[in-house]
Amino acid sequence: MNKVSTRGGRALYGCVAAVTALLTAVGCAAQDTDPTLVRVAAPASRPVVPDADRQAAATGTTALGVDLYHSLAGGSAAGNLVISPSSMANALGMLLPGARGRTATEISSVLHSALPPDRFAAALGALGRDEQARADADRTHLREGDAVWTQKGFGLRRSYLEKLAASFGTGVHAVDFRSDPEGSRRAVNDLVRRQTDGEIKDLFPSDAITPDTRLLLTDTVTFKAKWQHAFDPGATVDGPFHRLDGSTTTTRMMSHQGSYGYAQGPGWQAAELRYAGGHLAMDVLLPASDGFPRFAKSLTAARLSQLLGNLRDTELDLALPRFTFDSQESLNQTLAQLGMATAFGAGADFGGIPADAGQGLAVRSVVQKAHIAVDEDGTTAAAGSGIAMGATAAAPSRSTAFHADRAFLFLIRDLRSGQILFLGQVTDPAR
Repeated sequence: MNKVSTRGGRALYGCVAAVTALLTAVGCAAQDTDPTLVRVAAPASRPVVPDADRQAAATGTTALGVDLYHSLAGGSAAGNLVISPSSMANALGMLLPGARGRTATEISSVLHSALPPDRFAAALGALGRDEQARADADRTHLREGDAVWTQKGFGLRRSYLEKLAASFGTGVHAVDFRSDPEGSRRAVNDLVRRQTDGEIKDLFPSDAITPDTRLLLTDTVTFKAKWQHAFDPGATVDGPFHRLDGSTTTTRMMSHQGSYGYAQGPGWQAAELRYAGGHLAMDVLLPASDGFPRFAKSLTAARLSQLLGNLRDTELDLALPRFTFDSQESLNQTLAQLGMATAFGAGADFGGIPADAGQGLAVRSVVQKAHIAVDEDGTTAAAGSGIAMGATAAAPSRSTAFHADRAFLFLIRDLRSGQILFLGQVTDPAR
């Protein structure tokens, strides 16, 4: 049904970022022959993105991911968790060019970016295209799509739409939130579901889209990849897994002996499992027994970068549990505490979005849903991020044992850019 321009592909399953805005305005860009699609032409050429900007965006995404991890898990026995730093960065990155003043400054701070908003958005877009090219070379399923959903007759600033089109390859859908909010919600959710191969269903719940809704931004990332070194299902056996509370559960434990990236330090080990083609990998961070809370609490973006930089090819006797779980988080308080409080209040300034700059906008809710599944063949995962906005009133040769039989952290990243697609912890794979 509805069409949308897509930017690149990604593999591990579906990451979705969404932004909802409630506004009032008039005017609309000229529609395409498709009654739901408004085409906004991007500039004749994409903005030139220096390598330094790409690296800054990837570094900022990592720092945002670590901040979100600490806020949501806190290194405690909070349970299994998976989040998508890249999805949230893309959602905020699409919103940022429309923010002004203190609102823009605070969003940039949460994104750990010193780049101007337009350059940050362009850098995120370039990262996505670069990662897509590497995934294509690896024959890995990696896909990303972005779209703007707007109320029919509602005017958006053309310069804002052109920036999104140039950076993210967005298409624009005109629907009738005012007269048919439920039908509009189904249309948005259906596109998200199809873009993520069915992994993200009902991104927006029944009460999230109302007759006052005027704008949504959606970003989807889908990823599915096979291991470079697959586990033999015949070698998977029941084994113990030690929970954070001291109890033990039985889980299906995969095993393989081979060469992996490996590093160790006082109280921790790390192993890197590459996906086929070698450009994407899952890193497993395994604290010592009884050391998980302390290790997780001490994790920073800088320490993570240093730790991953120490990985060296090592012959490992590797054991890893199969695991599948979902996470759903509300991020309003988290992002406000991280420094983005103005965006949630009457003082929010998103004047760069509506055609009528006098219309006020404020963020009402931010959520993320995510899914991950790891087995002998590879990894699939899904994540959905939503930002709802409302109108304001105003090398060793010997084998080293690496047995993930206790709580551990994991991340999935692009090895060239370092951008983290997914980040989380496993405290009970049998849950």
